[in-house]
Amino acid sequence: MANNTFKFNPDAGVAYGANLVINRGSTFKSTFQANNLSSASFDFSGYTMFGRISKSISIGASFGPNTTTQLTIGITSAADGQFNVGISSSISQNLKPGRYFYEVTAVSSASTYFKMLSGNIIVEGGIL
Repeated sequence: MANNTFKFNPDAGVAYGANLVINRGSTFKSTFQANNLSSASFDFSGYTMFGRISKSISIGASFGPNTTTQLTIGITSAADGQFNVGISSSISQNLKPGRYFYEVTAVSSASTYFKMLSGNIIVEGGIL
């Protein structure tokens, strides 16, 4: 069952906003359900997805290889519009507590990129 359900319109060019919380040193996974404008499941057949987080989105910051961490994106049911966003404990333990920005991008079979999700990730500290 999806934690978040949203309407995805590739033509709009607007990402769905969802803020997430990760406990440092733990495995994180959140499930999403994408629907089309008619509220039917969006079909991700032929799509791939990737996600990344960055500590800063300030002026001059970039999503270069030295400033980002990859998120694990898994399409769990393409026909039903379901996918997971996650990060492993081995990666989250290296994140400093604080606010990060993330985005998830879907890539169609025609190599068209769609920014689907974006928002803040709050990494909460813990005893490691």
